[in-house]
Amino acid sequence: MEQGLGGNSSLRKSYSIIKKLRRGFQPKQRNIKSEDNRVLTDLQSILQRWKQYCEQLYKDNTPHSDPDDEQDTPSEETGDAPFPEILESEVEHAIKRLPKNKAAGVDDLPGELLKTDNPAITKALCCLCNKILKTGEWPTDWVRSVFITIPKKTGTTDCSEHRTIALITHASKILLRILLKRMEGVARHRIC
Repeated sequence: MEQGLGGNSSLRKSYSIIKKLRRGFQPKQRNIKSEDNRVLTDLQSILQRWKQYCEQLYKDNTPHSDPDDEQDTPSEETGDAPFPEILESEVEHAIKRLPKNKAAGVDDLPGELLKTDNPAITKALCCLCNKILKTGEWPTDWVRSVFITIPKKTGTTDCSEHRTIALITHASKILLRILLKRMEGVARHRIC
C-alpha cells in the first residue's frame, strides 16, 4: 500500500487506490434550510428544496420575443441562411477538445469513450447532430443535468452557501461546442 501511494506513483493512481479502499462509504446526509429557515432533515424534502433552489437560480429572466417576429426568422435581405450541415471534421475537432478525466453526465458515458478515434463514433455523432439541427428536438439525456452541490463553508445549511456544478452529457458538449464555434465566426464577421 505504501509503495502505491508514494515514490514514483502518480497522484491519480494514489487517489484511485484510496477510492477503492473506501468503496461503500456513504457520506452523511447534509441537512439544509428551507426558505422559511426551518432545517430539513428527510431526504425527500431536502431534494425538493434543492430542486426549488436550482430552478430559481437558473430560471430564464430574459423577455421572450413574439414567435411571429420577423427579426427571428432568416431572410434573404439580411443574408441569413439555415444552418449548413455539420461536417465530420467539425465533430472530430470538438471531440478532440473534450477535456480528459471529467465526470459523466446523465448518460454515464465518459468522455474518454468518445475520444477513442473511432470513425464510427464520429460518423454517428455527426448524423445525430445534423438530425437535431433539422428537427430542433434534442435527446432527453442531452437536456438533463445532474447537479452536484459543494459547500463553500464547512457545516453550512444554507443553499446559497454551496457551489452548484451541473454535469451534462459529453455528447451534448460536442454539439454545443460546434454551435459556439459557428456563432463566434458569425459574430466576428458581423462585428468587423
